[in-house]
This record gives sequence, C-alpha cells and structure tokens, in this order.
Amino acid sequence: MRLYREQEHNRRIAGKAEIVWGESTLAGRQRVERRSGLLIEKCCISPKMRVLEIGCGTGEYTLRLVQTGAMIFATDISEELLALAQNKGTEEKREKAEDRRQKDAEKEREGKISVSPCLCGRKGLNASFALCQAEYLPFKDNSFDAVVGNAVLHHLELPTALEEIKRVLKVGGRFAFTEPNMLNPQNMLIKNVKFLGRLLGESPDETAFFSWKILKQLKKAGFCEPMAQPFDFLHPIVPDSMVGIVSLLGKLMEKVYGMRNMAGSLIISGGKDAGSKFKEQKCEYRNHNRNYCGKG
Repeated sequence: MRLYREQEHNRRIAGKAEIVWGESTLAGRQRVERRSGLLIEKCCISPKMRVLEIGCGTGEYTLRLVQTGAMIFATDISEELLALAQNKGTEEKREKAEDRRQKDAEKEREGKISVSPCLCGRKGLNASFALCQAEYLPFKDNSFDAVVGNAVLHHLELPTALEEIKRVLKVGGRFAFTEPNMLNPQNMLIKNVKFLGRLLGESPDETAFFSWKILKQLKKAGFCEPMAQPFDFLHPIVPDSMVGIVSLLGKLMEKVYGMRNMAGSLIISGGKDAGSKFKEQKCEYRNHNRNYCGKG
C-alpha cells in the first residue's frame, strides 16, 4: 500500500517535481551541487566504480554522479520520474554536443582547428536506469562499490531497505544519503502536521530522521562507521540576491555546537565490513575535481 501511495504521489508531481523539491531556484540548484558533492566525497566515488543511486527522481543527481567517470545505476519506483531522468541525460548529451560543435566551428572559422562533424559529439552518459523498489533490489550480492541517494531513505521501509543496501554493497563499499533532519523546526512541523505536509507537496508516508535514531538503525543493520552529520541552512526560497550571504552564514552556523543540530539536513554515511580501510585511502578524484568533491 505504501508503494502505491508513493507511486501515485510521484505521478501527480512528475511535471513539476523540481519545483516541489525546491531544485528550480538558484538556492535549490546550489543545494543540489553541494549534496551531490557530499555524496561523492563520502563514498570517494572515482572512475570505473559501480555506483547504485536509489531514488534518482528526475536525474539531477545522476547527471552529477556520471561526471565522476563512475558507472551509475539509477533506480526509482516511478516510471514517470525515470522517463524524465533518461530524457534529461539525452538532453544533456545533446546540449553539450551542440555547445562543443559551436565552439569548434568558431575555432575552425578562425583557422585554429579543422573539425569533422562526426567528431564533435560528446560521449554518452555512463548511466543505466531501472524501475525497482529499494526494499527489493534486482541486483546480485556484492554488486556495488557505493550506494547513494538524496532524500529517499525517509520514504522507505527502512529496516528492509538497509538490509538490501548492505546486501548489494561490496565488502569495503560505502553508502551515503542526504536526508531531512527532524530537529529542524520546519521539518518537524511539516512532517508532523499532515495537512501542512500535503500543502507543501509531501508524500503521505514520508518522515525525517533524528541523528541518534538513524545511527542506532544503521548499527543494528550491521554497518560500520555509521555517521549522521547535520548540515545546510540554505532554504530553496532564499532570493537569488541573498544566496551568497545566506550560504556563507549557514556554513558558519554548521560549526556552532547546538545550532548545527537544527540544520535542514543530515548527511548519513557508513560502510560494509572493511569500511575502515576507506579512512586510509586517498580520494584521488577529489583532488582533481573539487567542483564535485568539495567539502560542505
């Protein structure tokens, strides 16, 4: 029943999902960039890794994940959202190729290069898409180096989903999710006053997490080095002219004990069995792509 309610909700919002999720504003886009960077950093995602994205939605995070050079397997329960994600990848490829063609044409006119039209396109996005539930993943055991997602765990039957995440992770693999923080006053209000949640586009069964409760669940599921760190005071409706200063002040507030606990989100992460070895490894990709792996 929960699955059908979530699918119906996604069907209703599919045409305006990025507006409902606050991803269409300048502040919202900066939030997407920061969150995707944190997911990449926490899992140390690098080229050739196999990465499972749960709840890919319209593909905003997928587009950023593929830029690491990893092989991304993006999943969702919504046919409508998956179609948008796949189309977005096609549009991204087309736009990049067209942009490259225009730049190369300009250089050719200036006599700087000679270009054959068939060589102007961009290599296709390294992503596959699958319609499936996080609680019943259609992948073999020990299939992925990393499992990531944005704002998805709080929609799920968590114990079952965590078991599946652990099952498909390789030994030494990492997971990371950005999720709503229940200690944030707005989250607490809209997650517990249902008519407000509906008004703001919430699905019927979603919730938010207290950091200590989700840590207890991660430990119970058998993950090692579980962490739940509060972050983000940048709200999607912040006016464009104020985004810079609010973002700066927010990052300062994240460093203040007590105040940071009321941040809007949690970055939840951990590993499977030999996860401790990741502490000793250097994230090579982070060193040469700070746009995607910069610290929050």
